[in-house]
Amino acid sequence: MRPGSQPKVLEKVRVSQLLSIYGKFLSRKQAEILQLYFDEDLGFSEIAENLGITRQAVYDAARTGKNLLEKYEKQLGLLRDRIKESHEQEPPSGLREKKPGTQKKIQKALAEMEHLVSGESINDPQPLRYWLGQLKEGLQGR
Repeated sequence: MRPGSQPKVLEKVRVSQLLSIYGKFLSRKQAEILQLYFDEDLGFSEIAENLGITRQAVYDAARTGKNLLEKYEKQLGLLRDRIKESHEQEPPSGLREKKPGTQKKIQKALAEMEHLVSGESINDPQPLRYWLGQLKEGLQGR
């Protein structure tokens, strides 16, 4: 890989994201070809056959469309802003650091629930409800 070049998979993801943002600014044919190539993972020959055009026409439309998407991103920076915003947001509550002892509380609740449901039948659902509540509290970090 050349220094500074992105791996092919990352390039495909980036172009796919750019296409979702700026795709309406491309011609219908350019957007369709880029969608087939980057989202559907079809090759230029397959796209050419499906659309009834030459492989060279597919290549040219893909190159031109990709260059336009990069130009729009350079000028407007909408993808860059989305990425920046997503990194600044607080992580979901399930990913926050838990209070001390929370992991033990969760493990105990799970063990008790497994014990309760391993029996032939549950005559009294109250203990199961209690341990479900304990599990929910543990997952919420209380």
